[in-house]
Amino acid sequence: MASVNAAVVAARAARAIQNRLLKALYGVHEPAPEPASALAVQDPEANTALIKQAALWLGADLVGVCQTDRRGPGPSNVTKVPEDLIWTVVLAVRMDRHLIAQSPRHEADLATRMGYVRMALCAPAVGECIRELGYRAISAGNEFCPSVPLAQAAGLGQMGRHGLLITAEFGPCIRLCKVFTNLPLRPDRPVEMGVEAYCRGCDACVKACPAQAIGSGTVPGEWSADGRKCRAYWERIGRCCSTCVAVCPFPNTVPGATSNP
Repeated sequence: MASVNAAVVAARAARAIQNRLLKALYGVHEPAPEPASALAVQDPEANTALIKQAALWLGADLVGVCQTDRRGPGPSNVTKVPEDLIWTVVLAVRMDRHLIAQSPRHEADLATRMGYVRMALCAPAVGECIRELGYRAISAGNEFCPSVPLAQAAGLGQMGRHGLLITAEFGPCIRLCKVFTNLPLRPDRPVEMGVEAYCRGCDACVKACPAQAIGSGTVPGEWSADGRKCRAYWERIGRCCSTCVAVCPFPNTVPGATSNP
């Protein structure tokens, strides 16, 4: 009897759970409790601290807040989000770096799928926290609008040449989700980590991408990542590819990262 790859079995199981969670939990928009039952006060600073702590307990590895940007790049359905949900809580969940390093093998596919599972648990849980406080919330993964610009605005990191968010703590080895809300919050500031200068002198992801989906431009305005080529490659090999994440040499920890004034 041929041996079975444990990563293949686990990745398929994670994918099934991921899909069920996405259908069941994302986009939930239930009415908030009556104002008399609201627990939160009109104190953005206190509310932000509360939600960030709760999000970390509920599975997020990084949390930031920004204004809901309805002018985001690329095709966007953010107009479907009610106008009064003016704040976005951006959440990052890390993936297993050792498994991602094996991309595009099944072990990396498992790490990616588990990232999606964690997204599908974390964002709805944070949305429930906000509704418990008496406010409205819509949880989302990749839906509605691109997550990277929101994550940059929320101070979680900067976009690299591969079009992914690079964080000081985990490099690009993360997945992003978000919660749109009308809970009064205090926005974070973007950070400067030197990603632009670093990526300008590095083309590791460009050379390694098996789908040739990453542009070879040398300045941010010329950087591009073709999501259609990337997705087509995923479908061709029958699993997720994270090669651009695996080869990115940007340091895991960046000392001296600072907020913009």
